[in-house]
Amino acid sequence: MEDYIARHKQITDIYQRKTHEVHFALYLVVQCRRKMYQRITKWSSQGYIFLLGKVQEEKLKPTAPSSSCDSRDNYDLARIVLMMSDQGRMASFIMEPCGRPQWRSERLDNLVATFRSAMHSARHQDMYNSNTCIEFHRLLVATLLSYGKALSTLHTALDGRREACKRVWFCGGLLKEIASSLMLRQHLKACVEWLDIPVNNMRNLESYQNYTGFPHHGCRDPNDDDPGRANDPEMSVDGSEDLDMVFLKWIRLQVIHRLSLDTISRTIGSPSNPTVHAPAEPPSITLLAVPYPIVPLPMEPWETTLQNLLNKYPGRAYSHEDVRDHIKKCVSPPYKSNQHAVFKKWRGAAHGHAINFTATGHCEVLLASLAKYSHDVSFEQIQGNPGLINVLQVMSDCCHLMLNNLTEMQNINQNVLAVSKRCCPVCWTLLAILEGLNDRFGVRGRHPTVCAVDLPPWLPLEALSQMVACFEEILKHQIFTMMMQKKKHHRRTSSGQSDSATSTGSHKDGDRVDGADWNEYDG
Repeated sequence: MEDYIARHKQITDIYQRKTHEVHFALYLVVQCRRKMYQRITKWSSQGYIFLLGKVQEEKLKPTAPSSSCDSRDNYDLARIVLMMSDQGRMASFIMEPCGRPQWRSERLDNLVATFRSAMHSARHQDMYNSNTCIEFHRLLVATLLSYGKALSTLHTALDGRREACKRVWFCGGLLKEIASSLMLRQHLKACVEWLDIPVNNMRNLESYQNYTGFPHHGCRDPNDDDPGRANDPEMSVDGSEDLDMVFLKWIRLQVIHRLSLDTISRTIGSPSNPTVHAPAEPPSITLLAVPYPIVPLPMEPWETTLQNLLNKYPGRAYSHEDVRDHIKKCVSPPYKSNQHAVFKKWRGAAHGHAINFTATGHCEVLLASLAKYSHDVSFEQIQGNPGLINVLQVMSDCCHLMLNNLTEMQNINQNVLAVSKRCCPVCWTLLAILEGLNDRFGVRGRHPTVCAVDLPPWLPLEALSQMVACFEEILKHQIFTMMMQKKKHHRRTSSGQSDSATSTGSHKDGDRVDGADWNEYDG
């Protein structure tokens, strides 16, 4: 990237500069195709496409663009649509492969005619109207479907990768211009009454995949408390944004590599705004590569963890044997496809199978912990890990170089970590423990899905102890909740006993659910 920016800045001819950018964009497609494939085929992405496909075309009513879209136009979108239509690629790359038979003969006549007549007009906000809104909707959904199918083909192709890559290039290029256009923002406003957030359950996942035709339906991970509405690491769907903005961000996320390259090329290489001056020298860009931990590593048996935890809190109404037996009873039935995937691991663990630790580190805690502790790592921590000293030295120098560069820039929060995904609960907790120079480290936000994380090996014992204590408390509370539910279930099944049996005093007052002695379960 540093070499690209330096070379791009030296090219003065506008056509050669564009060719240089195209070549690097092709490189990004080849290098990032797996990530692009994972994004477009994940269950939530298929849900977004499905929901867009359910918009009632005949009821679409164009809306006026908001003031925030004043800087947007449709010039680049019109250019690529006209080019692909004239060359026959709109049909062969988009409309035919999308999988919707009713659109195979769609020629987008109204949209093409509008682009030809008004491409150079200043009234781009008028391009989205009652004559073009339906065709634009079909173009949007067909492009998303064809882009996903092209990436799926490229992902699995042994032969014909050149042709598959060509399809990804054209579909992705069209989607990039759609994502940047004024028309998309107008269209999503018009569609908002039919939009919703994808929900992860068996019926929906099958419906999503049936519509997209992608090779798999993504992860079945239903959660009754939060059925997929907030557990997407890359999308924030907490209700703080309007649905049209949520869909806009999701569409842009699918082509974020190419959109980011456009931004870098304009801002650093050659700003399109004449009042903006590019830096005299290209910024230094450093690749920080941390080796994966040695995996798999054996984990402590869960019965041992359970016993050690509950032994810290004597005097409870349940023993670790009670909890152990209840867990085994819960995981003993055969695994069902609508259950959480964790039941698969628990079933093996409950039968004495060894469970291995296979997690990796997350970049936000690696960067934050290095910024805070890189100069304080003890010899004991390095001992037994000879490669760590070299990694620490390189990353320490890089972190301080970045902080020094940030200091020279005004209005930059040095505690902000710019990572592409939202933070997982483990990393969020560790960032709160670490804290920044003046405040806690800032990230995009967090999602609620707990996943295994390998903590940085240079963390001090105090930070590790706080992490263990925090998650011990969470585990203790979850065990308490589980055993309370078991107790309530037992009382419901025992409520059929005769009055004479219940009047004999065989049940202590403290065992009753109504008016129960809650102190006995004091957490």
